[in-house]
Amino acid sequence: MRHIGYQFAGLTTLALGVAALTPGCADNESQFFVQGVLVPDAPPSCSVTADQGAALRLGGVMDTLFTNTYVGALLIGNQLTQRGNRDELKTETSRIAIRGAEVKILTAQDQLISEFSVPATGFVDQSVGTNAAYGTASVTLIDPATGNTLAGQVTGGRTLTVVVEVRVYGDTLGGSEITSAALTYPITVCSGCLISCPADPPNSTAVCQLGIDENVDCRECAGSSNPAAAAACTAALNGVTP
Repeated sequence: MRHIGYQFAGLTTLALGVAALTPGCADNESQFFVQGVLVPDAPPSCSVTADQGAALRLGGVMDTLFTNTYVGALLIGNQLTQRGNRDELKTETSRIAIRGAEVKILTAQDQLISEFSVPATGFVDQSVGTNAAYGTASVTLIDPATGNTLAGQVTGGRTLTVVVEVRVYGDTLGGSEITSAALTYPITVCSGCLISCPADPPNSTAVCQLGIDENVDCRECAGSSNPAAAAACTAALNGVTP
């Protein structure tokens, strides 16, 4: 884990105002934050928009029959005010280049399951007036090792809910390291719960990420190269509960 200017048990914040930002480590949760996990556009584009009014998920679903990893597109806000001045030949230093994210996965009872850091990339402009600027970054919220562990706990139709706490970090163009406030995001983990058999014709482009948040057409996944997924989808196609 990366060493930064806070502790998870008893958060310590560096009280730095925007005007006092100097090269080094800065945590200012009111000025750099993760607003939520974006809902992508319908496939095949599956694109996301960095906009305050964009649709956000209240929580996620990961079906371990299809994947052991949950990846979400985060909507990230920056309220650092503009400092550049073209007339005075001052360059803008309040834009933020995102470098990665720190993730903690907890049980619903707030017990730590795992924690890890992952690289991420993105860019957020400086705020304009009183309005935050927004950017996006794709971040792994459940890693494969944790996903495999959770898969062993949801067999036989069982489900469980984990709570993800994620912070993104990066650097301002002025050279200051900055870490966002934490986003808390619940994810339901299951095995086969996203399988559905709709009446509409099959559509091979019907999901953006297989096993994440969106239903999987049983007619499509019945031919999966994954024997467990193929068996469950075939059973659903035949009217048998997986």
